[in-house]
Amino acid sequence: MDTRQRIQRYSQELATYLAPLDPADAAEVIREIEGHVLDVLEQSERSGQLVQLENVLAGFGEPRELAARYVSHVLAGTPPPRGFRAIQTVRRGVTRGLYGSMAAFGYGLALCFLSLAVVKLLGQGSVGLWATPGGESVVIGFTGAPHPDQAELLGPLFAPVALALAAAIGLLTRRVLQVLSRSLR
Repeated sequence: MDTRQRIQRYSQELATYLAPLDPADAAEVIREIEGHVLDVLEQSERSGQLVQLENVLAGFGEPRELAARYVSHVLAGTPPPRGFRAIQTVRRGVTRGLYGSMAAFGYGLALCFLSLAVVKLLGQGSVGLWATPGGESVVIGFTGAPHPDQAELLGPLFAPVALALAAAIGLLTRRVLQVLSRSLR
């Protein structure tokens, strides 16, 4: 029996015990579990680790117990089922990667705009925002010597605009990272 068939067999047994739920809710639970199982298998394959499907499914527990927790959660409002190592491992791995990427990108971009603003404030004419004569492209940054046909678009307003963008990007990055850090707990 291949992996897909074993996952379907587990899902079918789970569906049997999810009968008290609305069919749409039961289908959502099954999609969620199948998605988590496939994510764990894919992640382990990418990292070069061999993970047995039986071990992943065992992390969810018996279909009857898992279904009972979901039914209780949906019908009685109890907290969602916890303790599934497979789900937590995938979620933490994805969230950590996203957290690091977002921090590097957001704060890096804010630092670039801050640097441009500081250099412009120091009187560098080679820092600014220029448009080509036809308006097909815009250049922002340091240039050795701007093209004579290119007009600087912001002039002296470049520094305050760059500072405002740096602050806005930094704050937005901070808020996104706060949300992501809650997911890591």
